[in-house]
Amino acid sequence: MTRRKAWLPIVLLLTATAALSARNDERPRDACRVKMPVIGDVTFRARLTPDAVVFAGTARGRTVFTRKLRVPDLDHRSVRIRDYRLAGMPAPLILLVVDGPAADGVWIDASLYGDRNGRIATMLDLSAIRHIQDGLCIGKLNASSEAGIAVGEQLVGNEAAMAPHRYRATLFTWKDGAFSKTATVETRQAYHAFEDAQRELGLQCKDRLTAIVLGK
Repeated sequence: MTRRKAWLPIVLLLTATAALSARNDERPRDACRVKMPVIGDVTFRARLTPDAVVFAGTARGRTVFTRKLRVPDLDHRSVRIRDYRLAGMPAPLILLVVDGPAADGVWIDASLYGDRNGRIATMLDLSAIRHIQDGLCIGKLNASSEAGIAVGEQLVGNEAAMAPHRYRATLFTWKDGAFSKTATVETRQAYHAFEDAQRELGLQCKDRLTAIVLGK
């Protein structure tokens, strides 16, 4: 094998790694601008402080919403914001994800905000989401369902932290100005991640956590 051919796999690997890093650097963002029905145009930003993440929304030069989130590992964390439109809702949803390295993978702190009676408020409790292996679907959950939200969580038993786990998905739909729980389903089999468990759970939706954090 010539020297050029011997170096080729290494060059391709380095090129692919650089491309992936660039793509992931472009996808995460810590600000977004949306239009709310009553408030109007709102810009959401996340600011990192020594002991917390400060999440705020501003409209027409004034602060209309502020939330201070205390999260672990502040020296090794990333903040990502996305906005989503859910069919039937008059206003967009704002997803804030803070993540960082953990011994068993990646820890996650997720929260979901939107417009409630003309004010920015938490729309759904996402405290069940704690790891990158958990999941969150926003939109059409499967071919026959209406649009909604699915919150996926590990059901940890006596198995090791990095071993496969059973999963639970809690489903919500938007009705009469609020999210209502419509179903809870659990797997019988164990899986490494929520994405892998979706078929048994009867879901065919994109996992927003891995899409945001891993750039999928």
